[in-house]
Amino acid sequence: MRKKDLLTLDQIQNKLSRFKILECNSEIISIAFEIMKKHNLKPNDAIILANCKYHKIDILISLDVDFKNPVKSLNLKLNNT
Repeated sequence: MRKKDLLTLDQIQNKLSRFKILECNSEIISIAFEIMKKHNLKPNDAIILANCKYHKIDILISLDVDFKNPVKSLNLKLNNT
């Protein structure tokens, strides 16, 4: 999707229904705290990276520049195009 695309709520719901929602558990929170300390990240960013690590997700798609250095230390690839 591009920013200029205008979608109806039904179209958005259809696209989002293809994604899997990951549950957050105490181990993920513990990993997130480690990432927050090591990379000085906000909790929401650290939880995203902790989920990637825990669920063995190796590519993160984001335009958030805060992920640039932490993804390297976690052996993740960042797609920001």
